[in-house]
Amino acid sequence: MKKILLYLLVCAPGIFLAQEKAYLGVYSNTVGKEKARLLNFESPYGAYITKIISNSAAEKSELEVFDYLYAINDENFSKDRSFSHVMRDYQPGDQVKLSFVRNGQTMSRQVTLGSRAN
Repeated sequence: MKKILLYLLVCAPGIFLAQEKAYLGVYSNTVGKEKARLLNFESPYGAYITKIISNSAAEKSELEVFDYLYAINDENFSKDRSFSHVMRDYQPGDQVKLSFVRNGQTMSRQVTLGSRAN
């Protein structure tokens, strides 16, 4: 039994130890179908930034309040894969392409994700 536990601890530490999650450093809100239609967004499944945390990856990448996030690494957010769900696929230090709309203009930025501890 000890050998199995030791093996799992060495080969699959995530089972026993909480792994640090990637952190962009924003508070966000969903848009909804009607608001997305009014704003001419292609998808209602993105998230708009309501607050940016100081010294976060979002601040360092010059994201702004009201930017509408709609994809990470060209994976568009969907009903089943929201912004927060897609972020779970990444670790602190990962570099991602973040796609968003700002003032009606589609933009993207390379962002190095942080952690809450940063």
